[in-house]
Amino acid sequence: MNKRGISALIVTSLLVGMTFVVAILVGVWGTEIHQSMIKKQETDVEKLGLVNYDVYYKDSNCSVVGENCYRMLFVNNEDFLMSFVIVTSTDLGSHVSGPDGYKLGPYEQKLFNISYPSSLGKEGIYAKVDAVKI
Repeated sequence: MNKRGISALIVTSLLVGMTFVVAILVGVWGTEIHQSMIKKQETDVEKLGLVNYDVYYKDSNCSVVGENCYRMLFVNNEDFLMSFVIVTSTDLGSHVSGPDGYKLGPYEQKLFNISYPSSLGKEGIYAKVDAVKI
């Protein structure tokens, strides 16, 4: 019998080469899927109106006649105009401060006095802040 086959060196080289080609194709395909997922998430965030902002409690030394108040520093981390709605809650109820007075330009920060009726008292104050892209 005089049979000849492919050299082991050639077979090994072909297998290694095909492995590299498959790895590159999978890497490119995975990168494209990852990029499309990121774009979809960004689009979803814009559709939902979710925005990136920071709020810091500053102090309670402000005076408004007939109302209680506190101060908060708002920071707009986005490149668009943003409006804030603040819900102040205590054990006696809640008060919504409308978005008309709480607006920030792109990358702006500002200290706001948030007032609420004195009938809600000063104990157990909790503030919930929501921001909306304008």
